[in-house]
Amino acid sequence: MTRHYIFDSIQRMLENTPQEQWSTSPLVSRALLNCPRLGGIIRNLMIKRAVKLEWMGDIRSEVASIVQMKMLAKLDSPQSAYFVAYRVAQLVIYNWGKTEENTFFTQEVSINECKLENENDQELMDRLNLEGGFFNDGSESEKALDKALARERLARKLEQHGWPAEIPRERKRIGRPSKE
Repeated sequence: MTRHYIFDSIQRMLENTPQEQWSTSPLVSRALLNCPRLGGIIRNLMIKRAVKLEWMGDIRSEVASIVQMKMLAKLDSPQSAYFVAYRVAQLVIYNWGKTEENTFFTQEVSINECKLENENDQELMDRLNLEGGFFNDGSESEKALDKALARERLARKLEQHGWPAEIPRERKRIGRPSKE
């Protein structure tokens, strides 16, 4: 009975190639680039990391070159090729995910040149001009600003329409009675 190996083309190629030639062989390079198992690993990691799938070819070629040029010389056996390839793919994809998040280029706009057209623009300018926003990534100051703006909007709405009749004005304490 013959065994059919579907998803271990890298391992079979490494077994058929002398270990000294692993890092320079074009056959090993072709196996790394065309292996469906490695392609599936890379695709799953890209989906997990939310990296654009249109970069699959670039990431796949980068993983293949790193594995062949740097990692195959350190392998002890062909059976561990997929473990190493998985970790290399993981690190490469995490790096691509970081560059996608951190290198978003836009045209610079001066705050002084912005013209305020309505009230929402003023809120945006208030957020940009917060002094404490740079120290804690702006999240705490944005929450405080959002609360204050929400209170102002509610007060204006109540002034315009009045207090709703179905909602009582006084709050009734529900729960455990006080100790007094």
